[in-house]
Amino acid sequence: GTVTVGSGGTDELHATGGPALDVTGTSGASFDFEDVDSTNSANDGINIDGLGTGIFQAAAGDIGGAAGISFDLNGGSGTILYQGNLNNSGGTTAIDITGRSGGGVTLSGPISDTNDAGGALNVSSNTGGSTTLSNATKQFNTGASDAVNFSSMRPSDAIELTELPPVRFVIW
Repeated sequence: GTVTVGSGGTDELHATGGPALDVTGTSGASFDFEDVDSTNSANDGINIDGLGTGIFQAAAGDIGGAAGISFDLNGGSGTILYQGNLNNSGGTTAIDITGRSGGGVTLSGPISDTNDAGGALNVSSNTGGSTTLSNATKQFNTGASDAVNFSSMRPSDAIELTELPPVRFVIW
């Protein structure tokens, strides 16, 4: 079947103790929300896996306290736009974007991550597409864990971290 949550009106998701959105295996579905919130999820804050050419958009939101991954995106080639806040959690990573074959992923809200066990940002095993984090606030204080992991990607894949202070990259 077809799943469509259209724009206009008031399409909102608010969850406490669980993910705001947990979508798997819904290739071609369309999700267009005004607000998506998850507080203290026992798993991921937002989990999107197998959306195929489908789209996900949220104009606002707050994800915080997830025991898993705050924003977990796996697979697909459709447009992904999340404009909400990604707040601190104790999970594995704040953002995990893996297995994408194309399309643009834009996270334009502030990111504040201070203690995830696996680091803050993991972008890996993508064969196409682009990933953009565009808000000026990107706080990755991960202690001994890597703050950012970009791995198993093609040289042509685009990753854009805008509004950053000077950054030093060391390539081995």
